[in-house]
Amino acid sequence: MLVREFSLIPFARTPSPAPSSVSGRLWRSGTRLVVEFAITGGQPVDAASPPARRDGLWRRTCGELFVAAAGQPGYHELNLAPNGDWNLYRFDGYRAAGREEAAIAVLPAGITHADGELRLTIELPLAPLGLAEAELDIGVSAVLEAAGGAVSHWALVHPATAPDFHDRRAFTLRLPPCTTKGTTP
Repeated sequence: MLVREFSLIPFARTPSPAPSSVSGRLWRSGTRLVVEFAITGGQPVDAASPPARRDGLWRRTCGELFVAAAGQPGYHELNLAPNGDWNLYRFDGYRAAGREEAAIAVLPAGITHADGELRLTIELPLAPLGLAEAELDIGVSAVLEAAGGAVSHWALVHPATAPDFHDRRAFTLRLPPCTTKGTTP
């Protein structure tokens, strides 16, 4: 099983709020893509309501995953908030025809918060998205909101003059198709 570890960097032109690091790992497990985010520092989790599919999560703290079949213009964007709220979008090309992905209706997340570290884990089923057999290009990013409301943008790389997680030059992780059934590393 091929595990890719990542460490995100803040966009240089915006102040970094309290979190001191955003890192994690991702891998394929059978026909699922598993991603774990680890955010150190930051705000406590607001779990006042049960996790649900919600729009606009990118406006506040959330982890983001961009997944595309290598060589194809279309891609998916997954948003995961610290309380378990999530959403999945499909794009036909760079920011083109964005819409909620109807093929997946439920996407439960694992959330732990201890010793100043927030861990978010989610498994994305690839078969309903037509990606089970594809080599994947992946971008990982995060939006972090500080106590005063300032927002910072974190990603593997920032290839443009403004934060742009949809920029395919930021999809720098590649995962080959899974050849065997996997389990958690």
